[in-house]
Amino acid sequence: MSIATNFYRVTILSSGLSTVTPGNGFIELLRAWENPNYNALPSKAPNGPIPGTDIPSSVLNGTSKARGNYRWHQIRKNLSLACSPSYFGDQTDQLGTPGTIDNPPTRIDFTVGYDRVGSLQVYDDLNPGAILVGAAAVKRSIAIVLANTYNVVWDVLDPTFDVNSHRIQGARAVALTVGALANNLTAAEAVITVTQITGID
Repeated sequence: MSIATNFYRVTILSSGLSTVTPGNGFIELLRAWENPNYNALPSKAPNGPIPGTDIPSSVLNGTSKARGNYRWHQIRKNLSLACSPSYFGDQTDQLGTPGTIDNPPTRIDFTVGYDRVGSLQVYDDLNPGAILVGAAAVKRSIAIVLANTYNVVWDVLDPTFDVNSHRIQGARAVALTVGALANNLTAAEAVITVTQITGID
């Protein structure tokens, strides 16, 4: 007997969210040097960027990218707390204004699926005693990340970082404050759309 899977298509918009340090950087699906759209590497030749690659123009921009990538890590973690997704894919940052090595994208889209639908439950902090299920649970799991601050150690693509005497510049692990993008859960949920879909292609 096959197990039915509920799929949810998620869109997160940056409009109205914080752009002020440490609540900057929106969401980044990959580390800066992993995103092929940024054409970046975690290293730089002594006389300038390696041909065909790029690095952030400042430490602040590199740090912003790292904050966005940590939020994505935390979103994926939160979506696995109630029960592990049986599907996680179709991630894209290309449906709004795409990001650059210095700027975040304006929109993130992805699909998450659960085959243990009865376990997809989240306590509703805005209504004590209530439990959110289905699409509402998915939305709240994401909103919690957008409305919270995290203190972590995460890799930053730092254009000033000297790895060795040849002045190869690149990524380094730093203690990082990842600030809230939204003032509260209500504001966070306002930029998130979750739609249950019948399946995936």
